[in-house]
Amino acid sequence: MIIPFFLPNRGCPQRCLFCNQSVASGEMPGDLREEGFQRRVRAALEGRNAGSGRRPQRIQIAFYGGNFTGLSRERRRELLCWAGDYLRRGGVDSIRVSTRPDHLDGDVLDELRDHGVSTVEVGLQSLDDGVLVQSRRGHTAADGERAVGLLKDRGFETSVHLMPGLPGDSAAVFDGTVRRTAALSPDMVRIHPTVVLRGTALEEEYRSGRYHPLVLAEAVDQCAGAVRRFSAAGISVIRLGLQPTPGMTGGNDVVAGPFHPAFGSLVHEALFLRGAAILLEKMPGARRDARFRVAPGDVSFFRGQGNANVSFLLEHFGLGSVAVEEDAGQARGILVLESGPSRSEINCSDRP
Repeated sequence: MIIPFFLPNRGCPQRCLFCNQSVASGEMPGDLREEGFQRRVRAALEGRNAGSGRRPQRIQIAFYGGNFTGLSRERRRELLCWAGDYLRRGGVDSIRVSTRPDHLDGDVLDELRDHGVSTVEVGLQSLDDGVLVQSRRGHTAADGERAVGLLKDRGFETSVHLMPGLPGDSAAVFDGTVRRTAALSPDMVRIHPTVVLRGTALEEEYRSGRYHPLVLAEAVDQCAGAVRRFSAAGISVIRLGLQPTPGMTGGNDVVAGPFHPAFGSLVHEALFLRGAAILLEKMPGARRDARFRVAPGDVSFFRGQGNANVSFLLEHFGLGSVAVEEDAGQARGILVLESGPSRSEINCSDRP
């Protein structure tokens, strides 16, 4: 369980082309005060056992948004001391912070570790210098690689953030970023395709015709490819797409781009459709009546929204029928095709 606190644009040395962190987080800018911090943590801890009656395996206090290590030392330590009180009392297990790759060094990492931080999320966004320049990031790809290396060397659980579709990006360029990121071996990755948010410099670029965002299908395809490559490297993808806020789903916060409130589901549906097609190509005898088995949690991914995947398979492969069976003993992401005595399976997320 994560207890999140957002610090929109706090500690940031500049405003990136795509950035409006208040819109992205759904929280208005302002300094977090101790009273509000304590109230939110207490409420989260009091409600953690609701329903299941069990304590979550790990409880983290997380400081998101902005650039945590770009805050003044006094402010960093103030926030970490608030969180550290709960860490010492056993109410939470660890602390997570997010930061920029050019604001990390040995002294800062020692400070974070001494105050109970175990997880650091780094906003790489891209590992292509041309993309970083056009996006006004203010750091280089080498800065990103150095930062991840530092974190890994110091024993931090490391997460990186990537954004396909930035200015100057392309499918080939993003694939290069994914390959270079996988070579760094972070523990986790968050991926969300670039969306034009209200009040950003990217909105001006879009309205002037100088920037063209990815369409939804392109974003799904690029992210599905990234998931396959990261999965094959043993790297967890913990988030796909922006966390929807009321301003995104029911307001005017999203100006353009591949925003979808269930973007992650679209990516996993694409992965299962690809896996099913590969199995059917390998087993032509199953093309009259195909019988697939999936884990219970993957049934909706296999079927697709509005049963779109099943409809595609029926039409594209000329199938007589498609049966989908739940198998509680089957691992998530595994798809099995059976036809008479023949059986074939694929890990839908593990074929780069």
